[in-house]
Amino acid sequence: ENHLWTAHGAVEARYHGRTLRANEVIYNSVNGVVTARGDVQLINQDGTIEYAQAMTADKDFKPGLALAFSTRQKLNAKLIADEAVRLNQDAMELNKAVFTVCDICAADGTPQTPTWSIQAAQVIQDHKRQIVYYKHVVIRVKGIPVMALPVFWHADPAAVRASGLLAPKIALDSRRGFSY
Repeated sequence: ENHLWTAHGAVEARYHGRTLRANEVIYNSVNGVVTARGDVQLINQDGTIEYAQAMTADKDFKPGLALAFSTRQKLNAKLIADEAVRLNQDAMELNKAVFTVCDICAADGTPQTPTWSIQAAQVIQDHKRQIVYYKHVVIRVKGIPVMALPVFWHADPAAVRASGLLAPKIALDSRRGFSY
């Protein structure tokens, strides 16, 4: 009667090359809105994965909202946020977010502090322009804040070529000694 289709349990739904997994999925057949709750995973066509505790989107997953959001993207890039808003298929806004390409888990699976990370009040990832914008930024090294900036940006991890910061590399050898 309400035009709602509900699935409970280990739900897996596939649509246009994407796979949605969650504990509960509700589909409104009138307006095409999909709501997923509980350990949500959205596996995209390009192999990137988005995780959330709750996610609401249209049936094509273009605009939408996710709570307790994290994503693993190409080149080991990770974004974690309290809230993610997909503005369209090319741009996503993340609130209270952290970005890093460093490992956040040790080999045994326990959490570890990344070598470096960028924490921001707001992040906008623009895939079309291939840029990640930050507002109210704190750059951290081993969890210690080293720089605070009102605005910061760098190339999107999916960009083929772009200028920007290089990931830090620490080395010690007999010829050059200590280098950073």
